[in-house]
Amino acid sequence: MLEKPQAAVPPAAAPKAAPAKSTLRAYAADFRAFEAWCKNQHRTALPAVIGTVVMYLDALAAAGRKLPTIEQSLNAIAHAHRTSGYGWQHHRLLQETLDGIRQRVGRETTRKAPVTDAVLRAMLASFGTDLRGVRNRAILTVGRAAALSRAEITALSVADVAFAAEGMELTLRNKKKTVTVAAEEAICPVRSLRRWLDEAKITEGPVFRAISRSGKPRRTMLSGWSISSLIKNAAESAGLDPANFGGHSLRNGWLDSETQTAK
Repeated sequence: MLEKPQAAVPPAAAPKAAPAKSTLRAYAADFRAFEAWCKNQHRTALPAVIGTVVMYLDALAAAGRKLPTIEQSLNAIAHAHRTSGYGWQHHRLLQETLDGIRQRVGRETTRKAPVTDAVLRAMLASFGTDLRGVRNRAILTVGRAAALSRAEITALSVADVAFAAEGMELTLRNKKKTVTVAAEEAICPVRSLRRWLDEAKITEGPVFRAISRSGKPRRTMLSGWSISSLIKNAAESAGLDPANFGGHSLRNGWLDSETQTAK
């Protein structure tokens, strides 16, 4: 009788080479940025839950970070967890998020239709009078009046807003500049923003936030993807093709209006 063959002993896995010093420095800087974002969002950076990491990756994409930068940030977060003894598994949601970001970056290369005055009025008419409608009205009017990208909209904090009798000033920290927005008679971005902050009782932290199913504002800021979806949904409600609109439609609308004025 033949002897039962013994199972082959798997060879010992070769130890992974330690990251280069330059890589470790980059990881440290990226993780400090993640910690700062978590602190602002009242979330835990170490150990972080998958949902927090997903939100952070979306926030980076909304801020205009390139895919390699986002992937490096994810590697930095994973490295910090491993070296701190928490372990790390590449959850499928992380890969799905990266895939979604990759697809969105490709779509945003096509210029989106501008939100003109007429389009803006049609979009605003589709909003309700509840808190969500108040927020959406503020996002569209402020975003267009200040020519903001979706990343700049999501990055706004209460500390970046200074109201005055004639209007308001918005500090764009990523561009290190201040934008002045004048009060208007009809569709007024200043009144819209004041109303949102007052009704949502927001006195600090992110200006534009997610709203729970019960209708209460959350502490977390909206993602850039949420801004794009809001604009697309508003376009569809106004009887327009949502595929033609996106996160840069508000800025494009302001640019087009300035071009018309200059002619």
